[in-house]
Amino acid sequence: MLIQENVQKLYLALGEVEGLTEYDRFLALSKNPNYST
Repeated sequence: MLIQENVQKLYLALGEVEGLTEYDRFLALSKNPNYST
């Protein structure tokens, strides 16, 4: 569960990056082997 919580925190943090699109966030998370779509 800890990994899932960290992925969720990362997703929220990526949402605060100016100019980053939803697709960019997905690409960043998909590079993490612990992220499932």
